[in-house]
Amino acid sequence: MIANKQFPLHTRSRQQRAVFFPRAGHVALLLLMVASPAALAQTGPPFTEPPRLCPVKKSATNVLDVTLQVQSVPYTRADGTKMQIRAYSLTPGDGWQYCDGQKRPIVNPQIPGPTFQLRKSTEGKMDGDVFKMTLVNKLPVDASGHANHACNPIRDFSQSVTIQPGQTCDATSFPSLPTQMPACFHGDNVTNFHYHGFHVSPQFHQDFVLLNLYPEGSQGVSKDDSNAVGSYAYALDPLPYSQAEGTHWYHPHKHGSTTLQVLNGMAGTFLITGPFDDWLKGQFTGGLTDRVMVIQQISQEVNFFSATPPVGFTSTPSDPKIPSDPANPAQCPANATSGCTCQVTFNAPAFSLPTLVNGQINPVVTMRSGEIQRWRFVNSMVQIGGLLKIGFDPGFEVKQIAQDGVQFSPENYKAQPLLSTAWFVPGQATQVLTNANLAPGNRVDYLVKAPTVTKRQCYENQQVSVGAVSDVVRQRRPLRASAPTELLTVCVEPSPQPPMQFPATWPAMPSFLANIPAQASAHPVAFSMTGPDGKATTAGDPHNNFYIDNVQYCPNCANQTMTLGTAYEWLITNDSTPQHPFHIHTNPHQLAEQGFMDTSTSPSTPVAVQKYASPIWEDTIALASLGQCWNIPAGPIWDQNDALDKCPKVCSGVNTKLQWKGNWVTTVAGKESVCVCCAPDTSPGYTRIRQQPTDFTGEFVLHCHILGHEDRGMMQNVQVVCPAPNENSFGKPKAGQAECVPDNYTPAAPQCPDRYKTSDQCPAS
Repeated sequence: MIANKQFPLHTRSRQQRAVFFPRAGHVALLLLMVASPAALAQTGPPFTEPPRLCPVKKSATNVLDVTLQVQSVPYTRADGTKMQIRAYSLTPGDGWQYCDGQKRPIVNPQIPGPTFQLRKSTEGKMDGDVFKMTLVNKLPVDASGHANHACNPIRDFSQSVTIQPGQTCDATSFPSLPTQMPACFHGDNVTNFHYHGFHVSPQFHQDFVLLNLYPEGSQGVSKDDSNAVGSYAYALDPLPYSQAEGTHWYHPHKHGSTTLQVLNGMAGTFLITGPFDDWLKGQFTGGLTDRVMVIQQISQEVNFFSATPPVGFTSTPSDPKIPSDPANPAQCPANATSGCTCQVTFNAPAFSLPTLVNGQINPVVTMRSGEIQRWRFVNSMVQIGGLLKIGFDPGFEVKQIAQDGVQFSPENYKAQPLLSTAWFVPGQATQVLTNANLAPGNRVDYLVKAPTVTKRQCYENQQVSVGAVSDVVRQRRPLRASAPTELLTVCVEPSPQPPMQFPATWPAMPSFLANIPAQASAHPVAFSMTGPDGKATTAGDPHNNFYIDNVQYCPNCANQTMTLGTAYEWLITNDSTPQHPFHIHTNPHQLAEQGFMDTSTSPSTPVAVQKYASPIWEDTIALASLGQCWNIPAGPIWDQNDALDKCPKVCSGVNTKLQWKGNWVTTVAGKESVCVCCAPDTSPGYTRIRQQPTDFTGEFVLHCHILGHEDRGMMQNVQVVCPAPNENSFGKPKAGQAECVPDNYTPAAPQCPDRYKTSDQCPAS
C-alpha cells in the first residue's frame, strides 16, 4: 500500500472524509478489498458486462462502423436514485456485430458504453481493423446561459450569508466565485470523443480532442475544422502494429464539460488484440475467461459546482427568540425582522456515491475452484472517485500483466512491482493489496486465480480504512455505511478440473516498446494548485486555481513542442497535496522514478525514493505530491517499541531528509513490515518519465485526470512537429506511411509564451 501525507494511516476521521466528503478537486482514497469468506449466499446481482461489438468484413478489411448518439435521458442508478443525465445510445446498423455472434436487442442508454473490440496490424503491414463512428449530439440546445463561451457559476458554499424576511435560502443566495474563460466549467452540452490509450493520429477525424461538437439545431456556430453542429464523422486509420494492445477506453474530452459528461456515465472500453493476446490465450488450453470491469461513480451534477448542490439549505433567524419554520427550514420567517443566516447543510450521506462495476452495485463474479481469469479494471471515475487500491483474500493468487493497456516486460511480470505482499492486521484476515495508486484514467490487467474449495464459497469486497498504528491493536475499521461498501463478490464453485497454472515464462517486449534510454537533461513541467492569493492551499477548496507551469489552459497555442522521433525525459513536479494524475495523449510514456525536491538547495534538486529497474509503460500516473510518503521495507517489526527503534533508521537510510511520522504496517506476519517515510512538508514531489513521440505529428493535450482540475485550467496543448528543417510543420496523416515528406506539410500551432493571462484571447496579454 502506498501511503501519502494527505491520507495518513493513523487518522481514521481524515480517511473517512477523503472517501465520503469528496469535494471537487479532492482525490479520494478507496480501499477496495476482497474480505474473508462470507456466507454461502450471494447478495448482489450476477456480474454482467457491456455488450462487446466487433468489426464486420467489408471487402478485404475488417471495419467496425457504429453510430453513437449523445442524449439527455432519465436514469435510475443501481441504488434507486433517479436523475437526468447525458449518456450514449447505440443505434442499429450493419457496420458491427456482437463479438459472440449472437443477436440481441439494443438496450439504451449504454452506461457504461459498449465495449469495442479491434485487432491491430501485423508487423510490417497495415492490415489492422478500422474503426469508424458517427457521433451525434442530440443534447438540448443550451438555453441556460452555460454556453461554450460563458463560465458556469460556481457558488461559494463555504460561508454563511444573510437573507431578508420572506426570502428562501438556496444556491442563488451565495456569492459566485470569480471565474475566467476558458479555465472553468462551460459548454455542458458540447461534446467530442477521446480514444484514451490509442496510438493514432491526433488530427481531424481521428483522436481530435480539440473539436467542439454542438447539439443539433445550435445557431451562430462558425463551422470549421474545430467546430461542428449535430454530428461528426470519426474515421481511424487501420490500427498500426505500434499500437499497444490491451485495455483502453473512451470518454468525452470537450474542455469545460469533460467532468460533467464523464460523471454522467459517458465512458466505455476498447479492447485491442494482437500477438500478446494470442500468446496469452495459448498458455491456457482450456480457455481463459476475460472480464471487463468499468468502475464508475455516477451523478447528475458536479459536487459544489452546480446551481443546486446535492446538499440541503437552512435559514436560521438572527433573533434567537424566533424559531425556524420546521416545514420549510430554508425559508426565512416573515417576522424575522433582523434577517436570517443562510447556510448549506453538509450531510455526509448526500455526498456518498456508490461505486459501480459495469453499472452494478456489488455484482457477483463466479469462478471455479483453481480457475484463472483475466480481469481488466478501468478506472473511469473523476474527482469523486480518486485513487483506487484493490485487494484480494489470501486464498486468491494475483499477477498483474499490464498497466494502462501496455503489457508488462518479463522483468516486471516476475517482480510484480505494483503488487504488494500480504497485508497483515492482527485479529483480521490477511489481505493482498495492489501497491499501486490506480488513478482516474488508469487501467490494470490482472490474472486472478481462485482458491481451491470443496464447497461453494463466496468472498465479499469491502471499502475499509486502517486503524491507528499507535493503538494497542491495529484494526480494520469499516467506513460509515452511508453508501454501499462492496465492490464485487466472488463466488467460487468446486470443480473436478485441476487448478490452472500461471505462465512460467513471459514474452519479450516488442521493438516499439523497447526501453527509452535516460537522457542527458530533463525537461521541467510543474503542476500547482493555489488559492486566489497565489499561495498553496488544500484540496477541496472551491477557491482553488489549477496551473501547469504557472499558466492555465490556452486553446490557441501549444505549451509543449516535441520533435517526431526524438526521445525526451521530463521531470514533473507537484507542489500541492493531491496526487494529480498526469495524462498525455497519443504516445505512452515510461515511469522511471519518483521522489521529492530538496528545497534547501538552489535550485532545488531531485531526491529519488522509488526507482524502477524496468521502467513501466503507462499513459497516466498519479504524481508524487507535496510532502509525499512512501512505504519503505523494514524487515519484521514486532511492536510499537520495535518500530520506534527501526523506522527512523529505515527512513534516514534512504535519505536523511525523509521523516518517520509514526506509521508502520506489517505486510507479511513475522517476516516483513514497512515504515511510512515522508518527505518534508514543504518539499514538492516529482515524477520522472521518458517518452518518444513516433509515427504521428499534430496537436493534442496533457492534463490532470482529476477532470474537475482539467476543466478548470490544469491542461496544456502539446504538439509533435516534423524534424528540421520543417520544425514549424505537421505532416498530414498517411496510413502506414511517413508524414513528414514533401508536399504533405501543414503549419504547426504557434508556441505559447512562458507567461500569459487566462482569457479567451490568450496568449495575448
